[in-house]
Amino acid sequence: MFQLGQWPSSWKHSAVCPIFIKKDPAEYTNYRPISLTDVPSMMLETQIARHMTGQIQ
Repeated sequence: MFQLGQWPSSWKHSAVCPIFIKKDPAEYTNYRPISLTDVPSMMLETQIARHMTGQIQ
């Protein structure tokens, strides 16, 4: 991945799940989406974010 400079295509896909937040469940505006991504992708994104914000331990 680092040698080619490309994100693996399987890591680019996610499942979007609606989460109910308030009031009437029949209205779509009362939900917010969350994306469920692959674990390796989430781990790498977390490490990159920590590195960029100086939180590497």
